[in-house]
Amino acid sequence: MFLNNFDSQAEEVRGVRDDTIKIGTIMDMTGPAADNLMPYAIGVRNYFKYINDKGGINGRKVKVIVEDDRYTIPMAMAAFKKLVFKDKILAIIGLASPQTTVLFSQIENNKLPTITYSNMRTMTTPFRRYIFTHAVDFGNQSMMMIDYVMKDLKEKDARFAIATGDAVWGKRIIEASKERLERYGLKPLDIELLPVSAIDATSEAMNLKRAKANYVIVGNTATATLAIYNSSKRLGYSPTFLAIDASCPDEVIRGARIGAKNIIGTWSFKSWHDDTPGIRKMREVTLKYQPDAKGPSREYSWGWVAAMIGAEGMKRAGKDLDGETFVAALESIKDFDTGDISGPVSFSSKSHKGAEYAIFVKADLEKGRFVSITGWRKLSE
Repeated sequence: MFLNNFDSQAEEVRGVRDDTIKIGTIMDMTGPAADNLMPYAIGVRNYFKYINDKGGINGRKVKVIVEDDRYTIPMAMAAFKKLVFKDKILAIIGLASPQTTVLFSQIENNKLPTITYSNMRTMTTPFRRYIFTHAVDFGNQSMMMIDYVMKDLKEKDARFAIATGDAVWGKRIIEASKERLERYGLKPLDIELLPVSAIDATSEAMNLKRAKANYVIVGNTATATLAIYNSSKRLGYSPTFLAIDASCPDEVIRGARIGAKNIIGTWSFKSWHDDTPGIRKMREVTLKYQPDAKGPSREYSWGWVAAMIGAEGMKRAGKDLDGETFVAALESIKDFDTGDISGPVSFSSKSHKGAEYAIFVKADLEKGRFVSITGWRKLSE
């Protein structure tokens, strides 16, 4: 393997100098998932710029190195190698689900703390010492959606189908949805898998229509999700779409127009337009650096919160910051208040799954964005 431990460099603390902390972010900045992932990277970068302008963390400024993997495994592996060997970063803040999955062993071997851009249960189950998540698992969100239809909407004729990504997280959505539907004596009438780069989903929408599903659980990139919404609309098929976070960014409303009126979504993060202490601060700081910013997506909020968590861990680790003290500091975080950008975040030495709470949103066509229709909720047992 090209990746080895850094025991030979015990004299130096990787990624930490007297005046600098180096972290890395590996995101799709120009590929098929860039609409979702690029705002996350910008959120991370802007938050640490804000921290640096306030003096840094324990006297050190944070340098954020962003690598573009175009949502491909080979480029992600090359970026990881560069960040670890050449740049010698302390940690990664921002690495998507498929890429993190492939890099599990390298992250562990190199003892590299990683705050992921992932909702996958497999990130933290089984327990992985160096991997942390702070968004509700895709599967849990899909189960929450089903409960919402059956309990809140009290649907008597629910006919579910699934249209998700042909990726590891898509498998989790399918698995969890099947499990929850069984509780209600139901099963999915159809399951469609779309590539993350799909721009047309006519055949998939036709299959969903033939199955006569009136609720379709959707989990994919904004591009592929828009394909299923618009293809369904062209076919005169208008179920209620149950969209899991990245499947209901505000851009989808602009792309799907009237077709977005039947979308109900879940998110682990509030939006640029919400009125909470954390969002107000995020807007204030962002507009200072980007005066022309016009409502970044919730992935921006996600990246902002990831950086908040990372900064809190570095602060708690103190002057003796290294990979191990950073992990221990993150594990000490309990009910961390993000200013209501997200639900409270907690880790421990036994669990690195930081989030349990999500909100439900619905398309507001007049405002051109998704608005909250519930408060924070967690999955019922």
